[in-house]
Amino acid sequence: MFSKLMKFFKRPRFPRVFRGVQSPSIPKVKTVWMGGANGREVVVQSLTVERYLEIIPALEQIPTLLIKQFEYRTSPVEFLAAAMDLAKEEFIEILEIASGLEYRFIVENVTLAELVRFLKAMYEVNEFDFIAGEIKTLLGGMLERAKSLIETEPPQDQ
Repeated sequence: MFSKLMKFFKRPRFPRVFRGVQSPSIPKVKTVWMGGANGREVVVQSLTVERYLEIIPALEQIPTLLIKQFEYRTSPVEFLAAAMDLAKEEFIEILEIASGLEYRFIVENVTLAELVRFLKAMYEVNEFDFIAGEIKTLLGGMLERAKSLIETEPPQDQ
């Protein structure tokens, strides 16, 4: 009787199920509709290093443009409208590179809501949270190591 009771407690209570974690290295793809009635589906996929390098010059301009506008605007709506107006060429350039759509098509057909959906899909597909977290961890570790090396290094006599 005792042995039967022990076998009962030793057996697994739940069937073993493999619960895989999606690897950050598995490419993700999403599709978004852009261009209203005259539009088309745009495939949003992970940006390659080459595409990042093409986008960086436009991205570098945006923070300075936005900071200048933030100083003069009090309302969030005013700020957003002014920022979009001031940085529109940079946003269009980024959208053009990332989506593969032509400049004229973007200007004439893409709505603000479609632009936001595209940017949201880009954010999700490219796993910017994962990238930022890894960079933060890497830089934090490097800074801690550098700090400990500086603290433990004996002063040099001159």
